[in-house]
Amino acid sequence: RIVYISKSTVAPVSEAVSNIARKSLSRNMQLGITGFLYFDEKIFLQELEGVRSDVEWLYAKIEADPRHSDVRTILRQDAETRVFGEWSMAFFDGKASDNELRRRFSAEALDELSEVDGPEILRLLREISVSYDPSKAIARSA
Repeated sequence: RIVYISKSTVAPVSEAVSNIARKSLSRNMQLGITGFLYFDEKIFLQELEGVRSDVEWLYAKIEADPRHSDVRTILRQDAETRVFGEWSMAFFDGKASDNELRRRFSAEALDELSEVDGPEILRLLREISVSYDPSKAIARSA
Protein backbone atom coordinates (compact mmCIF):
# COMPACT_ATOMS: atom_id res chain seq x y z
CA ARG A 1 0.00 0.00 0.00
CA ILE A 2 1.13 3.49 -0.87
CA VAL A 3 -0.67 6.71 -0.02
CA TYR A 4 0.70 9.79 -1.69
CA ILE A 5 -0.19 13.42 -2.18
CA SER A 6 0.72 15.59 -5.16
CA LYS A 7 -0.14 18.98 -6.56
CA SER A 8 -2.04 19.04 -9.81
CA THR A 9 -0.43 20.84 -12.74
CA VAL A 10 -3.54 20.58 -14.92
CA ALA A 11 -6.61 22.78 -15.15
CA PRO A 12 -9.25 21.71 -12.60
CA VAL A 13 -11.86 20.78 -15.21
CA SER A 14 -9.96 19.53 -18.20
CA GLU A 15 -9.37 16.68 -20.57
CA ALA A 16 -6.13 15.97 -18.69
CA VAL A 17 -8.07 15.01 -15.54
CA SER A 18 -10.34 12.75 -17.63
CA ASN A 19 -7.24 11.18 -19.20
CA ILE A 20 -5.79 10.46 -15.77
CA ALA A 21 -9.05 8.73 -14.81
CA ARG A 22 -9.19 6.65 -18.01
CA LYS A 23 -5.53 5.61 -17.83
CA SER A 24 -5.86 4.77 -14.13
CA LEU A 25 -8.82 2.55 -14.86
CA SER A 26 -7.13 0.64 -17.66
CA ARG A 27 -3.74 0.27 -15.99
CA ASN A 28 -5.11 -0.60 -12.57
CA MET A 29 -7.37 -3.30 -13.95
CA GLN A 30 -4.46 -4.85 -15.86
CA LEU A 31 -2.22 -4.82 -12.79
CA GLY A 32 -4.87 -5.81 -10.26
CA ILE A 33 -4.34 -2.54 -8.38
CA THR A 34 -7.21 -1.09 -6.41
CA GLY A 35 -7.53 2.18 -4.59
CA PHE A 36 -9.14 5.49 -3.89
CA LEU A 37 -8.37 8.83 -5.57
CA TYR A 38 -9.30 12.11 -3.88
CA PHE A 39 -9.02 15.19 -6.08
CA ASP A 40 -10.00 18.70 -5.04
CA GLU A 41 -8.83 20.57 -8.17
CA LYS A 42 -5.50 21.40 -6.52
CA ILE A 43 -4.24 18.17 -5.03
CA PHE A 44 -4.37 14.48 -5.71
CA LEU A 45 -4.46 12.27 -2.64
CA GLN A 46 -4.43 8.62 -3.58
CA GLU A 47 -4.22 5.22 -1.96
CA LEU A 48 -2.88 2.42 -4.18
CA GLU A 49 -2.95 -1.22 -3.11
CA GLY A 50 -1.93 -4.46 -4.71
CA VAL A 51 1.16 -6.56 -5.35
CA ARG A 52 4.15 -4.59 -4.08
CA SER A 53 6.14 -4.62 -7.32
CA ASP A 54 3.12 -3.44 -9.33
CA VAL A 55 2.24 -0.69 -6.85
CA GLU A 56 5.87 0.50 -6.75
CA TRP A 57 6.07 0.49 -10.57
CA LEU A 58 2.86 2.52 -10.86
CA TYR A 59 3.99 4.96 -8.17
CA ALA A 60 7.27 5.55 -10.04
CA LYS A 61 5.20 6.40 -13.14
CA ILE A 62 3.10 8.86 -11.13
CA GLU A 63 6.23 10.51 -9.70
CA ALA A 64 7.53 11.06 -13.24
CA ASP A 65 4.18 12.26 -14.63
CA PRO A 66 4.31 16.01 -15.44
CA ARG A 67 0.63 16.36 -14.47
CA HIS A 68 1.78 15.91 -10.86
CA SER A 69 4.25 18.06 -8.95
CA ASP A 70 5.61 17.78 -5.42
CA VAL A 71 4.72 14.07 -5.22
CA ARG A 72 5.21 12.92 -1.63
CA THR A 73 4.72 9.55 0.00
CA ILE A 74 2.65 9.81 3.14
CA LEU A 75 2.27 6.10 3.84
CA ARG A 76 4.05 3.02 2.55
CA GLN A 77 3.21 -0.27 4.22
CA ASP A 78 2.67 -3.95 3.64
CA ALA A 79 -0.99 -4.84 3.98
CA GLU A 80 -2.63 -8.22 4.31
CA THR A 81 -6.03 -6.97 3.17
CA ARG A 82 -7.22 -4.30 0.79
CA VAL A 83 -9.20 -1.33 2.03
CA PHE A 84 -10.64 -0.45 -1.39
CA GLY A 85 -10.59 -3.88 -3.01
CA GLU A 86 -13.99 -3.51 -4.64
CA TRP A 87 -12.85 -0.64 -6.89
CA SER A 88 -10.24 -0.58 -9.62
CA MET A 89 -10.19 3.10 -8.78
CA ALA A 90 -12.77 5.07 -6.86
CA PHE A 91 -12.73 8.79 -7.60
CA PHE A 92 -13.86 11.27 -4.97
CA ASP A 93 -14.46 14.91 -5.88
CA GLY A 94 -13.14 16.64 -2.80
CA LYS A 95 -14.01 20.10 -4.06
CA ALA A 96 -17.71 19.31 -4.48
CA SER A 97 -18.20 17.75 -1.10
CA ASP A 98 -17.84 18.75 2.51
CA ASN A 99 -15.87 15.90 4.02
CA GLU A 100 -13.80 15.05 7.05
CA LEU A 101 -10.52 15.48 5.21
CA ARG A 102 -11.36 19.08 4.32
CA ARG A 103 -12.62 19.74 7.84
CA ARG A 104 -9.50 18.25 9.45
CA PHE A 105 -6.84 19.68 7.13
CA SER A 106 -6.76 23.15 5.63
CA ALA A 107 -5.21 23.65 2.18
CA GLU A 108 -2.03 24.82 3.89
CA ALA A 109 -1.98 21.79 6.18
CA LEU A 110 -2.37 19.48 3.18
CA ASP A 111 0.76 21.06 1.72
CA GLU A 112 2.62 20.05 4.86
CA LEU A 113 1.53 16.40 5.07
CA SER A 114 4.29 13.90 5.74
CA GLU A 115 4.66 10.25 6.68
CA VAL A 116 3.77 11.17 10.26
CA ASP A 117 0.25 11.94 8.97
CA GLY A 118 -0.05 8.76 6.90
CA PRO A 119 -2.11 6.62 9.28
CA GLU A 120 -4.53 9.51 9.91
CA ILE A 121 -4.91 10.18 6.19
CA LEU A 122 -5.62 6.50 5.47
CA ARG A 123 -8.21 6.52 8.27
CA LEU A 124 -9.87 9.61 6.76
CA LEU A 125 -9.90 8.08 3.27
CA ARG A 126 -11.56 4.99 4.75
CA GLU A 127 -14.09 7.22 6.51
CA ILE A 128 -14.87 9.06 3.28
CA SER A 129 -15.29 5.75 1.47
CA VAL A 130 -17.92 4.52 3.94
CA SER A 131 -20.33 7.19 2.73
CA TYR A 132 -19.00 7.04 -0.81
CA ASP A 133 -21.45 6.57 -3.67
CA PRO A 134 -20.04 3.63 -5.67
CA SER A 135 -21.80 4.84 -8.83
CA LYS A 136 -19.14 7.58 -8.93
CA ALA A 137 -16.30 5.06 -8.98
CA ILE A 138 -14.25 5.08 -12.13
CA ALA A 139 -14.69 1.33 -12.17
CA ARG A 140 -15.53 -1.52 -9.89
CA SER A 141 -13.15 -4.43 -10.06
CA ALA A 142 -15.90 -7.01 -9.85
